[in-house]
Amino acid sequence: MTKNIEDYPMILTAVHLSEILMVSKPTAYELMEQKSFPLIKLGRSKRVLRDKFQLADAATSEQLIKPEVRSGHINELLTSLT
Repeated sequence: MTKNIEDYPMILTAVHLSEILMVSKPTAYELMEQKSFPLIKLGRSKRVLRDKFQLADAATSEQLIKPEVRSGHINELLTSLT
């Protein structure tokens, strides 16, 4: 059974993002490091609000990561989302 994004907690971790986007955990962390990503830092922990992530993803995944800083994995991810 696949999870709907509403089935995830309000505050998402890199593990949650990797499940939602079907990418590795390191790729999820790479995505979270982008300046335009709606990241929340709590000490050394990195989180994102589910609603902010949905809005950013729905608006355009191309704006989450600038083309000049994308890795091959991120390029493939963005291509599959659009």
